[in-house]
Amino acid sequence: MKKTGLTRSLKFLDERGLELGILITDRHRQLGKFLRDEYPEIDHLFDIWHIGKGLRKKLEAASKTPDCSDIKPWIPSIINHLYWSAVSTPPNQGDMILSKWISVVEHVQNSHSNFGGLFPQCAHGRLEGREIKKKWIKPCSKAITQLEAIVCSTSLKRDVRQMSGRFQTSYIEAFHSLLNHFAPKMLAFSYIGMKSRTLLAGMHFTENMGRHHLINKKGEKVYTIQYPKLKKGGNVVRCILEDPTFEYVSELMEMVAEMCKAGDTNHSVPDVIPPPLNAAFEKTPKAEAVAGKISRYA
Repeated sequence: MKKTGLTRSLKFLDERGLELGILITDRHRQLGKFLRDEYPEIDHLFDIWHIGKGLRKKLEAASKTPDCSDIKPWIPSIINHLYWSAVSTPPNQGDMILSKWISVVEHVQNSHSNFGGLFPQCAHGRLEGREIKKKWIKPCSKAITQLEAIVCSTSLKRDVRQMSGRFQTSYIEAFHSLLNHFAPKMLAFSYIGMKSRTLLAGMHFTENMGRHHLINKKGEKVYTIQYPKLKKGGNVVRCILEDPTFEYVSELMEMVAEMCKAGDTNHSVPDVIPPPLNAAFEKTPKAEAVAGKISRYA
């Protein structure tokens, strides 16, 4: 599904003469190979959240093994360091991102300089006693060995080089959440119906993506606090935005009214409905399928 959707999207852009310079996705291996083979001119980058999600799971599993409990307090800081490594680095400097990333192994051991490579020392200043809230991991311990194996794994280092520090897929995730209101997943729609609802969701999202922070009567910005299951007791503070607008609905209604007044009602659907994904597979004749079912239950 992902590869098919990406193929159709890139074809859509190519047919309209639009050149794609940067494409940001998750760590889907099939998409990576497809882009390397078919679109080598596109700079394929990875969203940091997807990398951090898999990294957090591995760190939490390692912290539960014997003699590795010292890893657990450092997990949030390690994830923050992952984001900082990409965001603080200019574009097209994957080796620098990697050097910053692997320096976290030295930092958690209370070693902050003489790393070698492109990032020879930590960027923070002198740490005072009150700023150190976590216990340093002892060198040559089982905990640091496990941590280094995860941080410096070959697959993770390869993906860290491709992290995007400027753009992420969070807007796409927000759009997909909005799309569920226009086209709920528990209902089935035709191809034209699904495309129409997706276009409506796109217009609503585009009109309201720049909403400002809501201000109360006291002139203070409004926030809400949530406790998602993912945080396991932790909280997330979210901004409350202004109410959305629906100007695109009025514009669409005006366009339809003008078309009706002009008597222009001959509008056929120009899209060619693509065949279903299972159309490429060979179909079993009905008589043969029925005979096979009967033979199994005879």
